[in-house]
Amino acid sequence: MGDDFVRAFDHLDLGSNGRRRRRRRPRPQMYILRGLPGSGKSTLARQIKNTHGNASIFSTDDFFRDRNGEYKFKAYLLKTAHKWNQKRAREALENGESPVIIDNTNIHLWEMKPYVEMALEFGYYVNFKEPETSWKNNVYKLQRQLKGENGKVLSSDDYFKRNGKFDYNEQDQDKAHRENERKAWKAMKRGISPVIIDNTNIRLWYMKSYVEMADELHYTIEIVEQKDNKKCSIEELYRRTKGTIPMDKLQTMRDTFEEYETVDDIRNAKEPWRDHIPKLFLMRGVPGSGRAALAGKIKKDIGGVIINTRTYFTGRDGVYRFRPDLLPKAHEWIIRRAKKAMKVGISPVIIDTTNVLLWHMKPYVQMALQYYYKVIFKEPEGNSEQDASELYRRSGCRVPERVIGNMVEKFKMVRSQWQVLNSEEPWKCQD
Repeated sequence: MGDDFVRAFDHLDLGSNGRRRRRRRPRPQMYILRGLPGSGKSTLARQIKNTHGNASIFSTDDFFRDRNGEYKFKAYLLKTAHKWNQKRAREALENGESPVIIDNTNIHLWEMKPYVEMALEFGYYVNFKEPETSWKNNVYKLQRQLKGENGKVLSSDDYFKRNGKFDYNEQDQDKAHRENERKAWKAMKRGISPVIIDNTNIRLWYMKSYVEMADELHYTIEIVEQKDNKKCSIEELYRRTKGTIPMDKLQTMRDTFEEYETVDDIRNAKEPWRDHIPKLFLMRGVPGSGRAALAGKIKKDIGGVIINTRTYFTGRDGVYRFRPDLLPKAHEWIIRRAKKAMKVGISPVIIDTTNVLLWHMKPYVQMALQYYYKVIFKEPEGNSEQDASELYRRSGCRVPERVIGNMVEKFKMVRSQWQVLNSEEPWKCQD
């Protein structure tokens, strides 16, 4: 065959039946970034945008920036912020923008689910990206990255640094932890984010208070462990801590380190009874529920002092004379006596009042944090499930049945001391 005959087939496309192939349109892209605060995630988002030129970045943090670009985080608006960001992302997908970059921490799989679902709905290809920074899993370097930004790092060690000593006895350790909890609560109430708790957290119950306050103020909880946590020798750990913690103490920490599967394991952790910790018992119960008898049993078993309104309304002749108009003064008197007892270290202090509403207990919880007391809520079994008429009979008919009925209706279970601290008197809520 001649060369002209062979070249005649050069432009023949046997696979397309003589029709021209259409160039397939590239599939639109969604990038879902994952990374701890300070890991370089937002920098990665900007790099992807610079590569593609017309990319759109959507971050929940944008919800908390004002017109001047200042970041003002409010934990109670976090759910609203996530919905707002999801709505923005959906609008971008509806308009065919590509690529769309989701710049959130996305630690948990369910946090990414809404974005993946909308990406599939609109035919987007989903890419998961994490920063490649050397410090992305290094707790201490992440802290340094966040310092000076919006976050706050809190450590119980600050208590020892301030006092110029590292005496790891149980009393000082507990004071250090109580003080750090108080600081963490103040930071979260101000809306600072992220709040980083830099403690050993060997036992699950060490973290329980922080998880409870995060739950109360709607903070997202992320637990980060140092990767070489269990690989280092005790000698190396001793060297890293510059000899401030004895080697036998370090060995005990390693031996008692508790694993967890979910944050619920921390929520359900039980703090052991420790005799050296001063305690505040807040009794709760409507009249006739057996609250006073339970308070008496606690005093009989472990000592302490009971403070109640009965003492205030009992005259020198031993006769109880209740006056409703003096009830506010009676409660002020109880608060003063409780503060005086905690100031001198009496333990336990037992507040034997009804404490039906959360804000009734708030002054006592506040002074407990001030004086490093552990708060324990106690109430008789079936306290709020009993019939008002039966409670009226048991109370000796001193409190009207109608009033007892109202108390039963208003009674709520207490989740934690942080729920009490977050409560407000009705008239303050209306201001």
